[in-house]
Amino acid sequence: MKRGVSVLIILCIIISLSACQGKGSTIDEKAYEETIIRIISPYTQSNSDALTASFCEAIKQAQTKFPQYTIIHNAINTETYKDKIKINMAANEPMDIFFSWTEGFLEPFVNKQLVLKLDDYIVDMDAPFEDERFSKFEMDGNIYGIGMGYWYGVLYCNTELFSEYGLELPKTWEELVEACLVFNKNEIEPFACGLRDIWPGHLLVCQLMLQMMGAEAYHDMAKGEIPYDYNTMEIVGDYVLELVKAGAFSKGSFNKGNDDAALEFFSGKAAMFFNGSCHSKSAQAEAVRGKIVAVSFPIVKECRYPTDYIGKYSTGLCVASSTPHPKEAAEVALFIAEQAAINQGSLTMWEMPDNAQRLNEVEQEIAAIAEKGTGWGNNYDVVLPSRKGTEFLNAVIKLYKQESDGKIFASEAAKIFK
Repeated sequence: MKRGVSVLIILCIIISLSACQGKGSTIDEKAYEETIIRIISPYTQSNSDALTASFCEAIKQAQTKFPQYTIIHNAINTETYKDKIKINMAANEPMDIFFSWTEGFLEPFVNKQLVLKLDDYIVDMDAPFEDERFSKFEMDGNIYGIGMGYWYGVLYCNTELFSEYGLELPKTWEELVEACLVFNKNEIEPFACGLRDIWPGHLLVCQLMLQMMGAEAYHDMAKGEIPYDYNTMEIVGDYVLELVKAGAFSKGSFNKGNDDAALEFFSGKAAMFFNGSCHSKSAQAEAVRGKIVAVSFPIVKECRYPTDYIGKYSTGLCVASSTPHPKEAAEVALFIAEQAAINQGSLTMWEMPDNAQRLNEVEQEIAAIAEKGTGWGNNYDVVLPSRKGTEFLNAVIKLYKQESDGKIFASEAAKIFK
């Protein structure tokens, strides 16, 4: 009998508690909800650049720094990411922080009000937003992203291979073509280039455009603020085709992605690699220490802007306007962007602490190149709006496949710039 009474009492308590938590409850259910911060980026562990490891380490540091949040990082291959982020945005899929390139890549998302304005959150965190950490992400007078670091386009050269075949490091286009002919004749791949990804090939096109046009016109033409420069584009196309015909890029280049090409170069199987400063750690690694140097890209005779270079600042973190946790997401994004830069210990707009890694020899060479820079241009697949960027890449790859020449390339590009 006593047991029955006890059961009855317990049932009454349960019913009573249920009633208290029903309609009109004074209990704040949100207080028990878990705060989840979802991050999406192209920094997969398969990427070879130094920023990948630095970014992934920053994620771990954020998980320690903010134990009150559950931080989930979804990393996707770079080329897949470019499409995935557009799909996510269009479908309004759950996402708080996302990686983005600046300019033309980000602008459509901003125009559709899919990106959170960070101005007020940055001010609250006592982070002055008039500095360069935020300048490239400023649109319509508002801040939409946080920069992580600089990216400089440089020509990495294997000095042992150049010395073995009696070649000087190329300073002019003619010297570059001659080096390619010599290496090709001796069955050494002149350039490691991941043309399967296409974008590594267009870095050369962009650098040549910057040499001839200058950074200001380079950007103004992309925005349609000045007329299309057909003559320059034709010359650029013919230069690329000349290098291709000199055997600079093997047929196997079309089967390699950028990471494959980096591995090929840093394992000593190619003489040159035109890519970003994000590979500086690989260039300084024990296995290649002393063999790899970073230099400016060789100059063509039409060059009018010898110190205008590709790169500097094109990536960062943004917060989706649909996030249920805007303040928390902004706080985490700011922390990760800063820590990723510090972890890399390289060239960045962030103030480095005293215990940060020092610049290695290759990074010092890159810093010297950057110091000479008077104008900078981002990759055209970033500068141009997404669809036009893709069309530009497709026009470029035809040069590498010898399916077009300068005239055809200039004509195809003209349609993109209408």
